Amino acid sequence: MIHPSFDELKKKINAERNENEGQREIKDRYSLILSVAKRARQLKNQHTLLNENEIPDSKKPVSIAVEELYNGKVHLIEEPAEAVEE
Repeated sequence: MIHPSFDELKKKINAERNENEGQREIKDRYSLILSVAKRARQLKNQHTLLNENEIPDSKKPVSIAVEELYNGKVHLIEEPAEAVEE
């Protein structure tokens, strides 16, 4: 099981977004799952860790991606409306 759960992750990210004006709340898991999957792919393909000293070798890319989002090391960026419509 992944810790923190997606519900906990969503609550924390939304709390951070509420502090920053102009950012919409995340209302579904889909956005989080896509973000975690994208970051996990980056970790797997490029081996780019934000802080290699904090992450043990036994952790999987998905677990690392969830922890990075939860700890605020990686942030969700909204795409412009034009990019989404295409």
